[in-house]
Amino acid sequence: MTPAVVRVISEEDIERSDTVLDALSRIPSVRVVSSSPGDAYVSMGGFGENGFMRTLVLRDGVPLNNPDLDSISWRSIPLGSVERIEILQGPASAQYGDQAVAGVINIITADPEPGVSVEASASVDSNLSNEQALSLSYGWAAGAEGDSERGARDAAAGLRAEVSRSGHTPERERSDHDMWSAALTGLMEAGWFSGRLRGYYTPSSYQMPGSLTEDEFEDDPDQASNDDDFTEQVEYGVALTPEASLGRLEISAPVSVGVAETSSETPSFFSFFDSTLTSLDAAIVASYLTFIGSEVALTPTLGLDYRRSRLGIERFATEDRDATTFEAGLTRNVYAPWIRVKASVQDRIIFEAGGRYEYAALEGESEDRAIDGDDVHMPIVADAGLSYLPAETVKLSLRYGRTFRYPALDEQVVYSGYGSDTFYDDLDPERGHSLVLGASYDDGTLAASAAPFVTWMADEIVYDSAEFRNLNTGETIRYGATLDASYRYTFLTVGAGYEYVRAELAAGEHEGNVVPLVPAHSVTGETRACLPMGFAIATDLRYTSSFYEGGDEANDLDVISGRTGWNARLEWSGDFGLSTYLAARNILDDRTPTRVYYGGWYPMPGRTYEIGARWEY
Repeated sequence: MTPAVVRVISEEDIERSDTVLDALSRIPSVRVVSSSPGDAYVSMGGFGENGFMRTLVLRDGVPLNNPDLDSISWRSIPLGSVERIEILQGPASAQYGDQAVAGVINIITADPEPGVSVEASASVDSNLSNEQALSLSYGWAAGAEGDSERGARDAAAGLRAEVSRSGHTPERERSDHDMWSAALTGLMEAGWFSGRLRGYYTPSSYQMPGSLTEDEFEDDPDQASNDDDFTEQVEYGVALTPEASLGRLEISAPVSVGVAETSSETPSFFSFFDSTLTSLDAAIVASYLTFIGSEVALTPTLGLDYRRSRLGIERFATEDRDATTFEAGLTRNVYAPWIRVKASVQDRIIFEAGGRYEYAALEGESEDRAIDGDDVHMPIVADAGLSYLPAETVKLSLRYGRTFRYPALDEQVVYSGYGSDTFYDDLDPERGHSLVLGASYDDGTLAASAAPFVTWMADEIVYDSAEFRNLNTGETIRYGATLDASYRYTFLTVGAGYEYVRAELAAGEHEGNVVPLVPAHSVTGETRACLPMGFAIATDLRYTSSFYEGGDEANDLDVISGRTGWNARLEWSGDFGLSTYLAARNILDDRTPTRVYYGGWYPMPGRTYEIGARWEY
């Protein structure tokens, strides 16, 4: 049990979703922002511009966030392998480091179970967008008969292979997105040792239709503003997580290597780039469980993290790439020792505190010496949390922490050309502190929670259109609360959620104004009813209120109106592991953007109808 506000998306809820983003969009504290099917991200805590840089996303504890401004490839995470998603709201920099400012999303995948299992799914919608996925796994375990719990086995092993493909063809011109992904996961447990190895390969390509003016959006939201812009990307890597359990001592040494090779063509800006981003994450973590008397369990944990990020860039004069006009490289090395202590008193009072020191060295170099430079950041952060469980159904929590975020590699360096290439050695990490309260009740039938919060930030990084560069803008404050409740009774499940956020500039010329791109209100609702003969019907809705467009710190421009997304789904589950569904997406055909930046509108997809099937063995 963690002394923090944590929401869990169950496997059952995940199976009724199209993508991981679809599942996350039903959580009131998580906002999904999109400019095209190939470019979407999540934001928490009332952050607007580049909000995805303040929410850390993990898969089985391994960071997925990129050190540059490229968002995560969400569609490369097959839903069939996801067991649950845990969402921690609030500060977590002392535990996880960079980008864990507003919260942490941990996507937890299932281990291969003993025996053979097969999962296959396919879907197609009214635009002929389609997805297919296939998963094969085999697991073996030796231990107590009928006991497959980890730790009770003498030995276990498993292998899971996954292949998925998606081709999206929205009604908006030049918005196609194609991707396929292959992954192989191996699991081994033997006595005191366990290990997990995962490798993946994901090529994708997507068109970039560009933004529209408001008049163009009102006239025809399906039109594109350019004819040729597109991006191709190949991502591949491997992650290894060895663990040793030696009585009360637990040791792990996770390591992962990821590569993203990107080729981007933006003829509308006479821009042609190739880039290679290589990331190495490694850590060693040791924890020891001890007891003080018969009522207090104490677990101190020591860790050392290392991350190396290398971004190589090539710029070309033309799209045939026969003449290189610029070559550069950016390297960041991060070393971070940290400590945490967790104490549990009769499993009723849980206290946790920790601290982290980081040393981050950034170096840039280019053939023309335009971005030659170096910088060092040394943040120190700490946090503390307390939970009290007065009854089995009630949890009260309090969490306070200091937070930070490094400038993204392509925030600290400009390499777009036009005589502006440079290295900004005066750009500092964002820093802040946050407080989150939590109260929840869950008796298995009725569940409800409330989480008021406040976050103070200094040196927040935004793009300054007057100086044509990224700057630390000063101070901001965000406060609000997240409320949600659900009721489950035999055949019926009903849920609702609401989040209020007030995000404002706390200093400078525009003190007191609202931070752009942040809606003040988010409302979610969901209902599911099980019907006879294996049928079920479900509907979900999300409303987000109006917001100021990106760059409008003066709050002088008209606000962007709120948006309502309403979906419905009819499901059928039969014998032999077969299930099918019919779904209607965006029933109201609300095309209002979730992202408008400096007058550029990015319409949301319109109404679609979808049919899909899934088979499990």
